[in-house]
Amino acid sequence: MTLLKDLRGISIMLSDGEFFRELVQRLVSLGYFSSDEVDTLLDEFGGLQRATRLRQYISAAEILAWNMAEKSSAQDMCSFLQEYNGLMADHGEFMYYFVQAIVDQMSAMGNDVRPIIGASPERYQQFLKRRFLWE
Repeated sequence: MTLLKDLRGISIMLSDGEFFRELVQRLVSLGYFSSDEVDTLLDEFGGLQRATRLRQYISAAEILAWNMAEKSSAQDMCSFLQEYNGLMADHGEFMYYFVQAIVDQMSAMGNDVRPIIGASPERYQQFLKRRFLWE
């Protein structure tokens, strides 16, 4: 279980599955995806519900992050990472892979990933720099 700070700053205990569903709901509410798009993207698992039931959070989060980054600017990704930095850091078990997938897609699209890495949770930055900047 992890703590999730909702938009009003109230902390709520969530299981991994609840946390993942909350993440997806946020991405939908922010306009990155529609509910149907999420199910289509996660079709290899049988959709969101089955991905959650199978506990495929890392793979599902990576797929969503790649697609989210593909349709966003580097600045949008920096803003997203800065705004939800604490949320991602609180659930590092699979959120690292979500952030890594964003950086990976931004790099593949030819963007300078330094600002994106700098906007990511501090505990991820060392690993991201090593992987993408060879530092």
